[in-house]
Amino acid sequence: MSSQKKSSRLEGKDLITIGIYTVIYVVIVMLVAMLGFIPIFIPLMAVLCPLIGGIPYMLYVTKAKKSG
Repeated sequence: MSSQKKSSRLEGKDLITIGIYTVIYVVIVMLVAMLGFIPIFIPLMAVLCPLIGGIPYMLYVTKAKKSG
């Protein structure tokens, strides 16, 4: 029972993984958001940011299986 409780806790490795994927996500979304300075891309921002930003988010979800 204690091993089951211990495995659900976040460890140092999990926190490092979360930090790395958060930085990757923020950088990618910021780079895509800079396309908003080009007027023709402004309407596309609602599609491009989630579509391209979803890739590192899904990698994060599959890598860090623990929540909380």
